[in-house]
Amino acid sequence: MKPNVLSNQQEASMIRIHDLTTGFDGLNVPGIPYYADRALVLRGTAFVSDGPIDEHLAYLKDVDVGANEVVRLDSERLVGDLAAREEARRLVVERAKGGSLLQFFSVTGHEERLLENLGLDWSHAYSAPLAVTREANDKAELRRLAATLGLAGHFPRFRVCRPSDASAVYGMVGALMNDGCDFVVLKRPDLASGDGMKLVERCRNWADHVDPYLAAHANAREIIVEAGYEHVPMSVQWEIGADGPSFACATAQLIDESFTHCGNILASGELPDVTAVDVAEMRRMSEPFVRHYWSRGFRGICGFDFLRAVRDGRRFMLECNGRVTATTYAN
Repeated sequence: MKPNVLSNQQEASMIRIHDLTTGFDGLNVPGIPYYADRALVLRGTAFVSDGPIDEHLAYLKDVDVGANEVVRLDSERLVGDLAAREEARRLVVERAKGGSLLQFFSVTGHEERLLENLGLDWSHAYSAPLAVTREANDKAELRRLAATLGLAGHFPRFRVCRPSDASAVYGMVGALMNDGCDFVVLKRPDLASGDGMKLVERCRNWADHVDPYLAAHANAREIIVEAGYEHVPMSVQWEIGADGPSFACATAQLIDESFTHCGNILASGELPDVTAVDVAEMRRMSEPFVRHYWSRGFRGICGFDFLRAVRDGRRFMLECNGRVTATTYAN
């Protein structure tokens, strides 16, 4: 199931700096500063925060899994502090100019500034430029892109609203309540892992649940009001190289009742609750988006989350993760 975008030599020379604190420091998920340690299971050079990881490194070496080289920085902010560490800086610049690629977890202004401080550009990175990353990771932008591609039907019925426009939000929630969905979902377009999402049950007093959400997210630029369904959660992942996209894998997702992402199931054979038809349809539905991002200079990992409605089997796209995801480490 491993894609053929990168050669074994390219994978082994990858410089992986999977620092979540640059873009997800405010995410309500434990362990954000230590997420970069996951890069230890991938081939290449892994940058991690220094700490009591000697036993873990010894275990990985014993089972012949993971990084060819580990660089331990005395900082939890790997991207922010790397350029100021002379030895680490010299290593990255020399390797990059020798053909190695830098892979970030996701790209923000911090990663962009790091490349500039190192005297490198996006040709040295296996990640998407900032503007493309923002577009891919924003759920509202994804839906607007779908409209321009003639693919708006890939999504459940929705409306993008300003939190301050209560009449628009109320109108859409009411319309969806009468449209046969199982519940209504309110979601922030710019957050991840279920953060900023709320399920609103079909009930008479739904406004009592909507109003606190609008108040809590009053400073958000936009929110999405969308039809929700009892469903099977699933996803696909692509890897986008210079020559184009390559389909990597499909997964079954583990999502709890609060929309928090709890993990993925990846298998070399059949997936639980995810059929071969599901995989084919997710691949077909996501490929136009991947090719669009590739044409915009996206290089690296790109994933898409989907649902299959339990009631009638319809499949809908939900979001794009224009970045490394948890699935990347298992793939």
